[in-house]
Amino acid sequence: MSDQLMLTLQAALQQFAFQETVQTLGDRATYLGASDIGACPRKTILSKLHPPETGLVTLLRQRRGHMAEEVIATAFTVAGFTNFKRQTEVRYAGEAPVVAHLDFVFVSESRKTMAVLEVKAPENIPDYPYGAWETQLYLQMGLLADSFPEYTVEKGAILAVNFGDQGMRLFNGYTPQKIIYQGLIDRAAKIWQQYQAFQAGDLATPAMEAGPLCGYCPFLMDCPKFQAEEVRELTETVEILL
Repeated sequence: MSDQLMLTLQAALQQFAFQETVQTLGDRATYLGASDIGACPRKTILSKLHPPETGLVTLLRQRRGHMAEEVIATAFTVAGFTNFKRQTEVRYAGEAPVVAHLDFVFVSESRKTMAVLEVKAPENIPDYPYGAWETQLYLQMGLLADSFPEYTVEKGAILAVNFGDQGMRLFNGYTPQKIIYQGLIDRAAKIWQQYQAFQAGDLATPAMEAGPLCGYCPFLMDCPKFQAEEVRELTETVEILL
C-alpha cells in the first residue's frame, strides 16, 4: 500500500511537471535556455536528445522553486507593488535560438526603465551567489535589453529563498554587461552548432567541461572526460580497503 502510494505520487508529479513545462517553456529541445548555456555542452546536448527520467527528489526541488516564486509574488502584491510582470519571455533575434523566461521584471513606464529579479530556492543559501546564477542573470538582462530597446535595463538581482532556517537573502548590484552578454551569446551559438552536428551524426562527442557539478550529471558514467585505464596492480589494495 505505502509503496504503491509513493509510486503514484511520483508518477503524478512527473506528469504535472511535464504538462507545466510544455505550457510555460514549450519544447526545450528546440532552443537553448539560460541554464543550458551555463552548463557543460555535452550535458546540455544529451539532455535535449535523451531527457533523463526525473526522480522524486528532483521533482520536489522543482516544486520548491515554483513555491518560492509564488510566495514572493504574493508578498509583492500585498506590499502594493503593481509594476512587475512574471515569466516574461525574451528571445535572441540572431541565428542561435536562445530563449529565457524571467521570473520578475519591474517596469517604470514614466522613466522607461526595467529591472530583473531572479528567484532561487536552494537547500542552503551560499555566502556568495553561484556562478551559474550570475551567468543566467547577465544573459537575462542582455536579452531583455535587446527585446525592449525603448527601455533601459538598469539593474538585476538574485533573491535566494530557503524554506528552512535561513529565510531569504538578496544578492544585488548587478548591471547589464555587454561584453559578458556577447560572450554568452557566442557560447550559445557554438553549443547549438554542436547540437545540430551531433544530432545529424556529424559529431562524435560534444565538447565537455569538467566542474564541481559533474557528480550530479546523469550522463557521467560514460563521459569521455572520466575515462581511465584499469590499474590491475591496485586491485588487491582496493579489495582490502573495501
